[in-house]
Amino acid sequence: MKHCGPMEVLVCLSCESRNQVDDLVGKALAAGGTTHAESKDYGFMHQHGFQDPDRHIWELISMDRAALAQRGGDSMAIASQER
Repeated sequence: MKHCGPMEVLVCLSCESRNQVDDLVGKALAAGGTTHAESKDYGFMHQHGFQDPDRHIWELISMDRAALAQRGGDSMAIASQER
């Protein structure tokens, strides 16, 4: 894992599935991007990202709404407790 250093812009995109997140990160890495952090699985949300050659950070997430509802429905509160 490489430290991302200074960044230009942080973009977060929501994907349809965990597989789509992983597929897009894989394509970005193959095209010259770098991983700036390990992927995270919160049970209700999968998160991963990359830094592009222009130093923009791209965070990709997928939400499992059924799992979120079982845990109380507040994704920000749940994610902050699990860090």
